[in-house]
Amino acid sequence: MKSFFIQDIRIFMQQLLTAGTFDTFEVVKAELRTWASFSVDGEIPVPLRKTDAAGGAAAERYVSWSRLRPHFLELIRGKDKPLSLHLVFRLADRNIPVFLRSSGLGLQPDEIAGLYLNVNYTTENDREQVSCVTGLSLKIFTLDKSAEHIWDEMCEKLLRRSGIPYVPGE
Repeated sequence: MKSFFIQDIRIFMQQLLTAGTFDTFEVVKAELRTWASFSVDGEIPVPLRKTDAAGGAAAERYVSWSRLRPHFLELIRGKDKPLSLHLVFRLADRNIPVFLRSSGLGLQPDEIAGLYLNVNYTTENDREQVSCVTGLSLKIFTLDKSAEHIWDEMCEKLLRRSGIPYVPGE
């Protein structure tokens, strides 16, 4: 688990809401407090889940950020800044094998419960803050933290490649 404190909130929000930088993620949950409070449970009901190309297992368990992003942009757009925004992003299951191949880890896709990126935006006394915190959940027990460290590095690369200035947390 690693935290990142965002230094330029305007750039981050642009990347989050308009650039599609986080579109490879699914949304487990989202909470927005602005002129009203909005809460999204990102889990797609089983009857509405699309199946994979082979017609077997459901390809999507959670709604994609690319699908929700325009709605959040519309809710946030305006002269008043939101009071808070909390997003729990999860790397889509279809991208986990890609993560494992690029990482060189000996894990199997079905051993990973989730690769997460939590985004927290708050405003207190007209002071805005954004932090991102990584997380990894495994279905197996291991003392090896390699997968966690590689996921942390991949999230850090995403911020760097997107031109989002940050300071690593402790």
